[in-house]
Amino acid sequence: MVKKYRSQELDAVYGALANSTRRKILARLVNEPCSVGELAEPFDMSLAAVSKHIRILEKAGLVEKERRATTIICRARMAPVASAAAFVHFLEQYIVENRPLEQQPAVERPLEVIDTGF
Repeated sequence: MVKKYRSQELDAVYGALANSTRRKILARLVNEPCSVGELAEPFDMSLAAVSKHIRILEKAGLVEKERRATTIICRARMAPVASAAAFVHFLEQYIVENRPLEQQPAVERPLEVIDTGF
């Protein structure tokens, strides 16, 4: 079965996740919603630069913002990540199914993350 993936959606998600600062922001938001100021605290960059990273995550559908008085609260949206992960899984299945038998490992394992620093 071939599943259709929206190219623009995947491009936006993978583009957003290609930057370590954005991955760190998203990882923090998975745990709890945060204000833009709270998200900016651990980074050695301006609030404007962090806001730009957040806008990229928002355009990719990975973050949604809500205004509460003078504070902007951000929260993670995981649906686009699930779509991107499904595409990677599709590729894994293709590789496994089309690899010559002598090249297949005894036990198939999912892809492992090598850089744990996001």
